[in-house]
Amino acid sequence: FGGAGDEERSNFAYFIIQSGDHPADHLEAQADAFITKLPGMLTALPEAAWANIIAGVRAQLKQKDKSIAERANRLFDLAYNRQGDWGRKDETLAALDRLTKARAAEILGQALAPETRCMRTLLAFSRTHDPKAPPADTFADRAAWKQGRKFD
Repeated sequence: FGGAGDEERSNFAYFIIQSGDHPADHLEAQADAFITKLPGMLTALPEAAWANIIAGVRAQLKQKDKSIAERANRLFDLAYNRQGDWGRKDETLAALDRLTKARAAEILGQALAPETRCMRTLLAFSRTHDPKAPPADTFADRAAWKQGRKFD
């Protein structure tokens, strides 16, 4: 399972992968190998498939609110989280019109590249699966690590 979202000033993608047959670190290695291929897969999409994706996004953006609660949530988001950006939908549709497959692949490539991505990985092992190797510490000095933390 996977998806994308945004929260305040951060955009993110997430992947949830489960297996009863394979340990979590094995799945992580396979997922990482697949995820790094996604920008190339997007570039290789036929133009008809790209147009279909754009049409689907456009249709989703143009959907009307289906309930009072949905409308209230949308207006609250625009008023308080988006600083009253009432033209956001029109601007987003205009940006969608300008988006090319090459630019989308470039953005995706930068977001997923090991040297530029920010990533959080949670691995959970069942009782019947042991990790191939013990988890490696990513820092040795906790105080120094905490000094380098940046919160946006």
